[in-house]
Amino acid sequence: MLAIALSTLAWTAPAFAPTRTAVGRFSSAVQMMGSPSPPPAVDNRFPDRKPAGAVANKYGHDPRGDDAVEGDSTFASALTAGEISNVCTIQEFVGVLDAAAAANEVVVLKFMREGCAACASTKKQYTDTAKMYASKAKFFEVDYDAAKPFCKKCEVRFVPSAHIYRGSDFVSALPLGKNSWDAFAEQLQTELA
Repeated sequence: MLAIALSTLAWTAPAFAPTRTAVGRFSSAVQMMGSPSPPPAVDNRFPDRKPAGAVANKYGHDPRGDDAVEGDSTFASALTAGEISNVCTIQEFVGVLDAAAAANEVVVLKFMREGCAACASTKKQYTDTAKMYASKAKFFEVDYDAAKPFCKKCEVRFVPSAHIYRGSDFVSALPLGKNSWDAFAEQLQTELA
């Protein structure tokens, strides 16, 4: 009896109102009748804001976007293979990617914070990995507190996390904690193969 009453309510509700069907899922009367759903509303007041349905990656994305940024080639030329360097600006980062593209290398960024226990839990593994792949990849740390403008441009909202680039192409953004190290190592191994 309750199922009949609920389904009757679903059929009489306005087309835009979400209703609860007898099986417990939310739907609208328009969807129940097989009509196409209306397009999502667009808010033109905030053009830089992502649409409500867009899924944001809390581990960030490629910070370069559409802006043409000149890379700092002096920073990239001063790097030592097997050592972890710090990146603080978009210019340093673009310089590193330009050098990596020329040498066909992989670039790995580790976003971290001083005093973060999860960040510290992978420090030795990250250092060992940098030494192991010194001829194929460059490894960097980005201190969230020291490089806030760069981290904001990357939209990183979770540390520790990593970005992997092949040459100048963004490959992935993923977590880099103790429990997610194996997934990171597998992705890195795939890019280095």
